[in-house]
Amino acid sequence: MPKYAKNEIYKKEQDDVIQKLIAILNLDTDQNSLNTYTLYEWDNDAEMQEKIINLTPEIKKWFPVNAFKAITAPQRIKRAWLSIIKQLTKNHYEIKSKDYQCTIHGHKIRTQIYTFIPKQT
Repeated sequence: MPKYAKNEIYKKEQDDVIQKLIAILNLDTDQNSLNTYTLYEWDNDAEMQEKIINLTPEIKKWFPVNAFKAITAPQRIKRAWLSIIKQLTKNHYEIKSKDYQCTIHGHKIRTQIYTFIPKQT
């Protein structure tokens, strides 16, 4: 009996998990939309982080997790939830990152800004 990769066998289940993540992040799939978020916003959104981390059992079940350091060795990664975001959305969105400075409550904050651009399907 031939072996099949999880990507072939569980395509529908993987798409379901990715759609859950897209919903958590409120990413717009419109080609003309720019979905931008700052790392500062995400760092301060514990609820969003928890929802993403709670996807871990499904990710383990439906995805080949060897490439997911956030799943196989989360203690080695500062932001496991960010690694999951990048890993799961990379086939659906082009992700651009750049330095960003803003002022919040009178304090200058230096952070990263992430832009998610939907890929053509």
